[in-house]
Amino acid sequence: MISTLLLSLLRFVWQMFVSWWQHWTGPIITLDNGMQVRIGPQLGEGGFSYVFSATLVDDGGGGGNTNHNNHDDDDDDDNHDLEAFKNKQQHAWLRQRYNQQQYALKRIYIGADPEIQQACLEEANVHHAAHHRNLMPLLGFLKTSEYCYMLFPLCSHSLRDEVNRRTGLFSSPRSPQPPPYNNHHKDDDNQDDTAAPWSELQVLQLFLRLCAAVQALHEANYTHRDIKLENVLIMTDDHFNNRAAQQGQRSPNNNKTTSMTRTIMEMQDEPILMDFGSAGPLTRPLSTRQDILSVVELAAQQTTLPYRPPELLDATGVLQVGQILDYRAVDVWSLGCTLFAIMYGASPMECEFLSSSLSSRQFVPPQHRGGSGAGAGAVGRILKIVDCTTLRILNGRLPEPPADSPVAHWYSAELTQDLIPSLLQQDPSMRPSLPTLVSRLVQLIQARGGHVPAHLLPAGTTVVHPNHDQDDNDDDDGFSQFYSSHPV
Repeated sequence: MISTLLLSLLRFVWQMFVSWWQHWTGPIITLDNGMQVRIGPQLGEGGFSYVFSATLVDDGGGGGNTNHNNHDDDDDDDNHDLEAFKNKQQHAWLRQRYNQQQYALKRIYIGADPEIQQACLEEANVHHAAHHRNLMPLLGFLKTSEYCYMLFPLCSHSLRDEVNRRTGLFSSPRSPQPPPYNNHHKDDDNQDDTAAPWSELQVLQLFLRLCAAVQALHEANYTHRDIKLENVLIMTDDHFNNRAAQQGQRSPNNNKTTSMTRTIMEMQDEPILMDFGSAGPLTRPLSTRQDILSVVELAAQQTTLPYRPPELLDATGVLQVGQILDYRAVDVWSLGCTLFAIMYGASPMECEFLSSSLSSRQFVPPQHRGGSGAGAGAVGRILKIVDCTTLRILNGRLPEPPADSPVAHWYSAELTQDLIPSLLQQDPSMRPSLPTLVSRLVQLIQARGGHVPAHLLPAGTTVVHPNHDQDDNDDDDGFSQFYSSHPV
């Protein structure tokens, strides 16, 4: 027993030493904008790519350890193929917003494969074309003879992690992390480290930000095509939060809450849509049967089945020769599945609600586990994860919590019976457009007394909320104004 513990301790110490050594002695690379970073320990991997932590060495303002740069001089001309944040003011502003010394560095092995090289350039081009505070920004780019490097802000966790923590799905019933949002659902007499589910207002505010990001992507003539919980990160915007706190302190009336401070109270963290490796044009003409087969095959490679719409499934007959496939409707379907997963823990295409005696995956948050809370005496219910099949996607039936379960009362019929079904229409042409969806979400939020920052309001909308200061433009944190005056 003692020897096992000692061996585990030695392994832990060795891993910490290796991590420390890599952090301080890893190779330094210079990105296209002059920014220098030191490559640190590996954070993850997938396919042809690896993700490393990266430490800032020089922010591109001049100087730095250029003699340590490990890329070939012959590749300098290749880097001009991509106009990647050449404007130093723009780069400095992005660093101010994310306020980091640690970054995530994605490294893709390209070798002599022209298809992978082109895919890297196209992914970077998507980042440069679409600008929104809820889209992952590309902070630097480099292509060498062997690798393609992309530098991103380092986010602490994904939306999947946060949903797991709030629903208890796929995770330990106890979590060491404190809840990031106001936990007004929580039963004070029955404390638990697992956070309670989001309130309806919080769900709508988070989903609005995600939809606005996808709309910005569409306005840049790109569609994402693989929207899911795992491709949304959670960024704690310290610069934004600090400004909100400062404005709150400057308020002349201690009982008065500024609009920015109230926004932070309602939604502390920002969802950041990432992974543009599957992104492509808005539409695709289907001139031949081979075009349809190619679309289905590409979807099987680049999209996730529980979030995939009927028109991208094989042998469904939804697509016909002569049609134009609208990938914007594909994104709307995926957003509908993502909204359901935010609310309950999984895509509706991979789950069922059952009584607690029929499954081992308990889906009873802490406030419904007995005691004197809102769920006291209620019948425990369970969310069962099932195989996602073509038939399940095509039958059009959405799982519903049993009426006698507390879960059935978490969210109103406007979400469960109206909003989600409208996004998951089998006919792509019946799904709402992103501008229509964003407008609908704004209405739902305002009807619940929530605050919508000015940069998220549809064009031409002017709404003054009760008890809110007229400083909504500050909520944008200068993002839209900066990009309009500093185009890439």
